[in-house]
Amino acid sequence: MNLLGWVESSKSFFPRVQVAGLDCSGSISNIGIWGEAAYFMPEDYTTDAYLGKNLISEQSASPYFDYIIGSDYTFGSGVYVNIQFIHGFDHEIVKDQLNDYIITRIEKSFFSDKLKIMPCTVVFSAHEWSSIADSYGFAYIPEVEFHPVDNLEFDIGSYIIYGKGSSLFANLKDDDALFCNVKVQF
Repeated sequence: MNLLGWVESSKSFFPRVQVAGLDCSGSISNIGIWGEAAYFMPEDYTTDAYLGKNLISEQSASPYFDYIIGSDYTFGSGVYVNIQFIHGFDHEIVKDQLNDYIITRIEKSFFSDKLKIMPCTVVFSAHEWSSIADSYGFAYIPEVEFHPVDNLEFDIGSYIIYGKGSSLFANLKDDDALFCNVKVQF
């Protein structure tokens, strides 16, 4: 140990996670539907760390399920609508920290898909539905894509974020942003 009480060595590791899953997709009339489910089984591990002279120990996570169900439809006018319910996002890897998300997106393409307008992408999140007023999140993401030629794309949009409690969006609520991306594929 050094003079400040910190441990002088550390070891990084990535615990193995076994995953069993299934997915399905299809349509009912012209409405697309799909679902995916996965059971995550992390390996057993214990990590010990010292904060000053205090030992902080963490045990491996319990097995957990995450899943998604969704649907989409394209109206005769060419307006595309997609809605999904997600239990557990990729960054949520502990059973007690899984959140629920409802994502809706509306888009319309013009000029043979060279211009795509997404005026309404909305993400709502909740950790505990019984106490929704205490912890929730909301993101609104309008966006425009332009493809002037093959393999070149320009995107412009914004993230407008609000949340309350300990949700992901509550932690980002002061980080609204405008973005502009240029993508070249070759």
